[in-house]
Amino acid sequence: MDSHVLSYRVDNQFLKSKLHMSKLLLPIFTFNAAKQFLEIVELKILDTFLDGNMFSHSSNPLLNMCLLYELLSNIIKKFYSLNNKCQFLMANCIKMALQYIEEVDDENFLTRLLNQ
Repeated sequence: MDSHVLSYRVDNQFLKSKLHMSKLLLPIFTFNAAKQFLEIVELKILDTFLDGNMFSHSSNPLLNMCLLYELLSNIIKKFYSLNNKCQFLMANCIKMALQYIEEVDDENFLTRLLNQ
């Protein structure tokens, strides 16, 4: 479990797969692993540099933001004591998604992303 959580710190590639795997592994997540995961995600989301941002290597950042949002809500269900941290990260996900949607000029591109 620790190596899976640490894979988020190592690089930002394969984010969709990592988030999906995290969702599947959530029943065996320990409290400490969930807490460490949230700390890593917070650092990656709040990183102002493009390469450091969690969604920078995603082909569909909106999809990954939604997957992260869903995972965070599932973490709240399992570990309610992490509610505040998860709510903070969920709010940042929504903020980033709205900014991304506003910045995309090509409506066809945005439609394809949303259809995925």
